[in-house]
Amino acid sequence: MLATRGVRLARETGALNLLPNALNYLAALNVLSGAFATAAAQVDEVDSITQATGLPPLKYSAAMLVAARGDQAEALALLEWGRRDSTERGEGSAIGAAWWLTALLYNGHARYEEALAAARQACEHEDAVFYGWALVELIEAAVRAGQPEEARRGAGTA
Repeated sequence: MLATRGVRLARETGALNLLPNALNYLAALNVLSGAFATAAAQVDEVDSITQATGLPPLKYSAAMLVAARGDQAEALALLEWGRRDSTERGEGSAIGAAWWLTALLYNGHARYEEALAAARQACEHEDAVFYGWALVELIEAAVRAGQPEEARRGAGTA
């Protein structure tokens, strides 16, 4: 509801500086809801607005979408770009998000050792938004990679 309202208010007021952020959150929600086509349209709109206005690219929901769709090559390229771009701009949260999405992608393709390594990287950031999701991927990867002790530590039960 908040993301939808944010998009509506940004559109009604012509706030092109706020609209890409609101759309980015709404697209992420649609990815998590499985509404990939809707999310893709919103990702395209975010890209169009940021390019037209000169705002920094917002690729969070785009990365979520390609990771959720399982396109390994496209996702890995976008996530690597995101880590590089975020590092250059000093955005620690985005770096944790990129590692979390890498772990999600690898878990989805039964590449558990690689998922575990990526989840460890994501958890190092202890970001308020992505840390919990990174722990979920760490626990799944650890269990599936035959490392139950690490899974228990990730779950806080060791």
